[in-house]
Amino acid sequence: MTSKTIKTVLFASLLVAMILPFSVMSMADAAVNENAYDKQNTFTDKPDIPLAPTDRGCYTYSTDEAKYLDGKSKWIEAECTSEEYMETLERPDIGASNGVYGVRDSTYDLQTYGLVDIEFDEYSGHEDSGTSDETWSLQLNTNQWYDSDWYIVQFVFQEYTGQDVACVWEIKTNVPQTYDSFCVNTNSQSLDDDYHASIEGKVLQNGNIQVQFCEIAGNTQCWVKTTGDSNDLAGNWDENSGTILGLGASSTAEFDSPTEVTTKVKTGPAQGATTLTDTSTLEENNLDYDNSSTSCAYSICTRTADASN
Repeated sequence: MTSKTIKTVLFASLLVAMILPFSVMSMADAAVNENAYDKQNTFTDKPDIPLAPTDRGCYTYSTDEAKYLDGKSKWIEAECTSEEYMETLERPDIGASNGVYGVRDSTYDLQTYGLVDIEFDEYSGHEDSGTSDETWSLQLNTNQWYDSDWYIVQFVFQEYTGQDVACVWEIKTNVPQTYDSFCVNTNSQSLDDDYHASIEGKVLQNGNIQVQFCEIAGNTQCWVKTTGDSNDLAGNWDENSGTILGLGASSTAEFDSPTEVTTKVKTGPAQGATTLTDTSTLEENNLDYDNSSTSCAYSICTRTADASN
Protein backbone atom coordinates (compact mmCIF):
# COMPACT_ATOMS: atom_id res chain seq x y z
CA MET A 1 0.00 0.00 0.00
CA THR A 2 1.45 3.37 -1.03
CA SER A 3 1.74 6.29 1.35
CA LYS A 4 -0.87 8.14 -0.73
CA THR A 5 -3.33 5.26 -0.33
CA ILE A 6 -2.66 5.10 3.42
CA LYS A 7 -3.33 8.82 3.74
CA THR A 8 -6.58 8.44 1.79
CA VAL A 9 -7.78 5.58 4.02
CA LEU A 10 -6.89 7.50 7.17
CA PHE A 11 -8.72 10.59 5.95
CA ALA A 12 -11.81 8.53 5.09
CA SER A 13 -11.76 6.88 8.51
CA LEU A 14 -11.45 10.25 10.22
CA LEU A 15 -14.34 11.62 8.18
CA VAL A 16 -16.58 8.68 9.14
CA ALA A 17 -15.63 9.11 12.79
CA MET A 18 -16.62 12.77 12.63
CA ILE A 19 -19.94 12.19 10.84
CA LEU A 20 -21.16 9.06 12.66
CA PRO A 21 -22.05 10.70 16.01
CA PHE A 22 -24.13 13.33 14.20
CA SER A 23 -25.83 10.64 12.11
CA VAL A 24 -26.74 8.67 15.23
CA MET A 25 -28.00 11.87 16.87
CA SER A 26 -30.18 12.67 13.85
CA MET A 27 -31.63 9.16 13.86
CA ALA A 28 -32.43 9.44 17.57
CA ASP A 29 -34.12 12.79 17.06
CA ALA A 30 -36.12 11.35 14.18
CA ALA A 31 -37.30 8.47 16.40
CA VAL A 32 -38.48 10.91 19.06
CA ASN A 33 -40.36 12.94 16.46
CA GLU A 34 -41.96 9.82 15.00
CA ASN A 35 -43.11 8.74 18.46
CA ALA A 36 -44.59 12.19 19.03
CA TYR A 37 -46.43 12.04 15.72
CA ASP A 38 -47.68 8.51 16.45
CA LYS A 39 -49.01 9.65 19.82
CA GLN A 40 -50.68 12.69 18.29
CA ASN A 41 -52.17 10.59 15.50
CA THR A 42 -53.60 8.09 18.00
CA PHE A 43 -55.22 10.89 19.95
CA THR A 44 -56.42 13.32 17.31
CA ASP A 45 -56.67 11.77 13.83
CA LYS A 46 -54.36 14.60 12.67
CA PRO A 47 -51.00 12.92 11.96
CA ASP A 48 -49.61 16.09 10.34
CA ILE A 49 -49.90 18.17 13.53
CA PRO A 50 -47.02 17.75 16.02
CA LEU A 51 -47.58 18.04 19.75
CA ALA A 52 -48.10 21.61 20.93
CA PRO A 53 -45.81 23.45 23.38
CA THR A 54 -46.53 22.66 27.02
CA ASP A 55 -45.41 25.96 28.56
CA ARG A 56 -48.15 28.35 29.63
CA GLY A 57 -49.14 30.67 26.81
CA CYS A 58 -50.92 30.82 23.44
CA TYR A 59 -49.78 29.15 20.23
CA THR A 60 -50.89 28.42 16.67
CA TYR A 61 -49.87 25.94 13.97
CA SER A 62 -50.77 25.62 10.29
CA THR A 63 -49.97 22.94 7.75
CA ASP A 64 -49.89 25.72 5.12
CA GLU A 65 -46.13 26.27 4.86
CA ALA A 66 -46.70 29.46 2.86
CA LYS A 67 -47.73 31.15 6.13
CA TYR A 68 -44.13 30.90 7.41
CA LEU A 69 -41.19 33.05 6.30
CA ASP A 70 -38.87 30.03 6.18
CA GLY A 71 -41.48 27.83 4.49
CA LYS A 72 -41.60 25.35 7.38
CA SER A 73 -44.70 24.65 9.48
CA LYS A 74 -44.14 25.03 13.21
CA TRP A 75 -45.86 26.06 16.42
CA ILE A 76 -45.49 29.82 16.96
CA GLU A 77 -46.83 32.22 19.57
CA ALA A 78 -50.41 33.42 19.06
CA GLU A 79 -52.46 36.26 20.51
CA CYS A 80 -53.96 35.46 23.89
CA THR A 81 -57.42 36.89 24.54
CA SER A 82 -57.41 40.09 26.59
CA GLU A 83 -58.87 40.19 30.10
CA GLU A 84 -61.31 42.87 28.92
CA TYR A 85 -62.67 40.73 26.08
CA MET A 86 -62.89 37.58 28.22
CA GLU A 87 -65.16 39.49 30.61
CA THR A 88 -67.68 39.90 27.75
CA LEU A 89 -67.81 36.20 26.79
CA GLU A 90 -71.00 34.18 27.06
CA ARG A 91 -70.24 31.57 29.69
CA PRO A 92 -71.05 27.88 29.03
CA ASP A 93 -73.75 27.32 31.64
CA ILE A 94 -73.67 24.31 33.92
CA GLY A 95 -76.82 22.28 34.55
CA ALA A 96 -78.81 19.12 33.95
CA SER A 97 -78.59 16.73 31.01
CA ASN A 98 -79.72 17.96 27.61
CA GLY A 99 -79.15 14.75 25.69
CA VAL A 100 -75.51 15.47 24.81
CA TYR A 101 -73.71 12.15 24.86
CA GLY A 102 -70.20 11.21 25.86
CA VAL A 103 -67.94 8.36 26.92
CA ARG A 104 -65.99 7.26 29.96
CA ASP A 105 -63.60 4.44 30.75
CA SER A 106 -65.58 1.53 32.19
CA THR A 107 -62.89 1.07 34.84
CA TYR A 108 -63.29 4.73 35.93
CA ASP A 109 -59.57 5.35 35.67
CA LEU A 110 -58.31 8.93 35.63
CA GLN A 111 -58.17 10.52 32.20
CA THR A 112 -55.51 12.83 30.79
CA TYR A 113 -57.07 13.47 27.39
CA GLY A 114 -60.38 14.18 25.71
CA LEU A 115 -61.54 15.22 22.25
CA VAL A 116 -64.78 16.21 20.52
CA ASP A 117 -64.68 16.12 16.71
CA ILE A 118 -67.52 17.32 14.46
CA GLU A 119 -67.86 16.80 10.71
CA PHE A 120 -70.82 18.05 8.66
CA ASP A 121 -72.28 16.08 5.78
CA GLU A 122 -75.03 18.64 5.14
CA TYR A 123 -75.61 22.17 6.45
CA SER A 124 -78.60 24.40 5.64
CA GLY A 125 -78.00 27.28 8.03
CA HIS A 126 -78.77 27.91 11.68
CA GLU A 127 -79.55 30.55 14.30
CA ASP A 128 -78.57 30.77 17.94
CA SER A 129 -81.58 31.24 20.24
CA GLY A 130 -79.63 33.61 22.45
CA THR A 131 -78.01 35.93 19.92
CA SER A 132 -80.39 35.50 16.92
CA ASP A 133 -77.24 35.17 14.84
CA GLU A 134 -75.10 32.35 13.38
CA THR A 135 -73.10 31.93 16.60
CA TRP A 136 -72.29 28.55 18.19
CA SER A 137 -69.91 26.66 20.43
CA LEU A 138 -68.01 23.38 20.27
CA GLN A 139 -67.75 21.97 23.78
CA LEU A 140 -65.71 19.24 25.47
CA ASN A 141 -66.99 18.86 29.03
CA THR A 142 -65.46 16.85 31.85
CA ASN A 143 -67.25 15.31 34.83
CA GLN A 144 -67.93 17.31 37.97
CA TRP A 145 -66.00 16.51 41.16
CA TYR A 146 -66.02 17.53 44.81
CA ASP A 147 -63.04 18.89 46.73
CA SER A 148 -64.38 21.30 49.38
CA ASP A 149 -66.44 22.74 46.47
CA TRP A 150 -67.85 21.29 43.26
CA TYR A 151 -65.77 21.82 40.12
CA ILE A 152 -65.79 21.13 36.39
CA VAL A 153 -63.62 22.06 33.41
CA GLN A 154 -65.05 22.89 29.99
CA PHE A 155 -62.82 23.12 26.92
CA VAL A 156 -64.78 25.34 24.54
CA PHE A 157 -64.52 27.02 21.15
CA GLN A 158 -66.99 29.90 20.68
CA GLU A 159 -67.90 31.41 17.31
CA TYR A 160 -68.91 35.04 17.80
CA THR A 161 -69.88 37.76 15.34
CA GLY A 162 -66.68 39.43 16.56
CA GLN A 163 -63.48 37.73 17.80
CA ASP A 164 -63.64 33.92 18.05
CA VAL A 165 -61.93 32.22 20.97
CA ALA A 166 -60.89 28.81 22.30
CA CYS A 167 -60.89 28.63 26.09
CA VAL A 168 -60.26 26.59 29.18
CA TRP A 169 -63.18 27.33 31.52
CA GLU A 170 -62.46 26.41 35.17
CA ILE A 171 -65.80 26.48 36.96
CA LYS A 172 -66.96 26.19 40.55
CA THR A 173 -70.49 24.88 40.19
CA ASN A 174 -71.94 25.29 43.68
CA VAL A 175 -73.33 28.68 44.80
CA PRO A 176 -71.83 31.19 44.40
CA GLN A 177 -70.68 29.90 41.03
CA THR A 178 -67.45 31.20 39.52
CA TYR A 179 -66.39 31.01 35.87
CA ASP A 180 -62.70 31.61 35.13
CA SER A 181 -61.70 31.61 31.45
CA PHE A 182 -58.26 31.36 29.83
CA CYS A 183 -58.43 31.89 26.06
CA VAL A 184 -56.61 32.22 22.76
CA ASN A 185 -57.90 34.23 19.79
CA THR A 186 -58.67 32.15 16.67
CA ASN A 187 -59.74 32.76 13.10
CA SER A 188 -63.44 33.19 12.36
CA GLN A 189 -65.24 29.95 11.47
CA SER A 190 -68.05 29.45 8.92
CA LEU A 191 -70.16 26.29 8.86
CA ASP A 192 -70.83 24.59 5.53
CA ASP A 193 -71.49 21.12 4.07
CA ASP A 194 -67.86 20.09 4.54
CA TYR A 195 -67.03 21.82 7.82
CA HIS A 196 -64.76 19.77 10.10
CA ALA A 197 -63.26 20.83 13.44
CA SER A 198 -62.19 19.47 16.81
CA ILE A 199 -61.70 20.64 20.39
CA GLU A 200 -59.22 18.85 22.66
CA GLY A 201 -58.36 18.99 26.32
CA LYS A 202 -55.22 17.61 27.96
CA VAL A 203 -53.56 17.25 31.33
CA LEU A 204 -49.84 17.72 30.70
CA GLN A 205 -46.95 16.06 32.52
CA ASN A 206 -45.69 19.44 33.78
CA GLY A 207 -48.97 20.02 35.66
CA ASN A 208 -50.57 22.39 33.15
CA ILE A 209 -53.82 21.84 31.25
CA GLN A 210 -54.36 22.69 27.61
CA VAL A 211 -57.15 23.38 25.13
CA GLN A 212 -56.53 22.91 21.41
CA PHE A 213 -59.02 23.91 18.71
CA CYS A 214 -58.39 22.84 15.12
CA GLU A 215 -60.10 23.77 11.88
CA ILE A 216 -59.52 20.66 9.78
CA ALA A 217 -59.48 21.51 6.10
CA GLY A 218 -57.13 21.24 3.10
CA ASN A 219 -54.67 23.12 5.30
CA THR A 220 -55.37 22.43 8.95
CA GLN A 221 -54.85 25.25 11.45
CA CYS A 222 -54.83 24.84 15.23
CA TRP A 223 -54.80 27.19 18.22
CA VAL A 224 -53.70 26.33 21.76
CA LYS A 225 -54.06 27.88 25.19
CA THR A 226 -52.01 26.32 28.00
CA THR A 227 -52.70 27.33 31.59
CA GLY A 228 -52.42 26.04 35.16
CA ASP A 229 -54.62 23.36 36.73
CA SER A 230 -56.15 25.41 39.55
CA ASN A 231 -58.80 22.91 40.71
CA ASP A 232 -56.93 19.58 40.25
CA LEU A 233 -58.52 18.27 37.07
CA ALA A 234 -55.55 15.87 36.92
CA GLY A 235 -56.73 14.09 40.04
CA ASN A 236 -60.42 13.91 39.15
CA TRP A 237 -61.01 13.60 35.38
CA ASP A 238 -62.91 10.44 34.40
CA GLU A 239 -65.39 11.27 31.59
CA ASN A 240 -65.89 13.41 28.47
CA SER A 241 -68.91 14.63 26.55
CA GLY A 242 -69.87 17.31 24.06
CA THR A 243 -70.78 18.37 20.51
CA ILE A 244 -71.76 21.53 18.62
CA LEU A 245 -74.16 23.58 20.74
CA GLY A 246 -75.50 27.06 21.37
CA LEU A 247 -72.96 29.82 21.99
CA GLY A 248 -73.50 30.05 25.77
CA ALA A 249 -75.84 31.34 28.48
CA SER A 250 -78.11 28.28 27.99
CA SER A 251 -78.75 29.02 24.29
CA THR A 252 -79.68 26.52 21.58
CA ALA A 253 -78.09 26.12 18.14
CA GLU A 254 -81.24 25.80 16.01
CA PHE A 255 -80.23 24.16 12.73
CA ASP A 256 -82.32 24.46 9.57
CA SER A 257 -83.37 21.20 7.93
CA PRO A 258 -81.73 19.25 6.47
CA THR A 259 -78.61 19.16 8.63
CA GLU A 260 -76.39 16.12 9.19
CA VAL A 261 -73.34 16.03 11.44
CA THR A 262 -71.18 13.29 12.93
CA THR A 263 -69.70 13.74 16.40
CA LYS A 264 -66.81 11.75 17.84
CA VAL A 265 -66.09 11.90 21.57
CA LYS A 266 -62.77 10.43 22.70
CA THR A 267 -61.33 9.68 26.12
CA GLY A 268 -58.02 8.27 27.25
CA PRO A 269 -56.23 6.44 28.57
CA ALA A 270 -59.04 3.88 28.55
CA GLN A 271 -59.46 0.11 28.23
CA GLY A 272 -63.22 -0.27 27.91
CA ALA A 273 -65.93 2.29 27.16
CA THR A 274 -69.23 3.16 28.82
CA THR A 275 -71.61 5.46 26.95
CA LEU A 276 -73.08 8.21 29.12
CA THR A 277 -75.40 11.20 28.91
CA ASP A 278 -73.86 14.57 29.61
CA THR A 279 -74.90 16.27 32.86
CA SER A 280 -72.73 19.33 32.63
CA THR A 281 -74.10 21.90 30.19
CA LEU A 282 -77.29 23.85 29.54
CA GLU A 283 -76.46 24.68 25.94
CA GLU A 284 -78.34 22.60 23.37
CA ASN A 285 -78.97 21.95 19.68
CA ASN A 286 -82.14 20.80 17.90
CA LEU A 287 -80.64 17.70 16.28
CA ASP A 288 -81.70 14.09 16.91
CA TYR A 289 -79.18 11.28 17.35
CA ASP A 290 -79.74 8.59 14.72
CA ASN A 291 -76.95 6.05 15.18
CA SER A 292 -74.12 5.59 17.64
CA SER A 293 -71.28 3.18 18.29
CA THR A 294 -68.45 2.85 20.79
CA SER A 295 -65.01 1.36 20.19
CA CYS A 296 -61.63 1.22 21.93
CA ALA A 297 -58.12 0.99 20.48
CA TYR A 298 -54.62 2.04 21.52
CA SER A 299 -55.85 3.07 25.00
CA ILE A 300 -58.39 5.49 23.50
CA CYS A 301 -62.16 4.90 23.58
CA THR A 302 -64.37 6.67 21.03
CA ARG A 303 -68.10 7.21 20.82
CA THR A 304 -69.32 8.08 17.32
CA ALA A 305 -72.84 9.46 16.86
CA ASP A 306 -74.75 10.70 13.80
CA ALA A 307 -77.27 13.49 14.27
CA SER A 308 -79.74 15.12 11.90
CA ASN A 309 -83.09 16.88 11.63
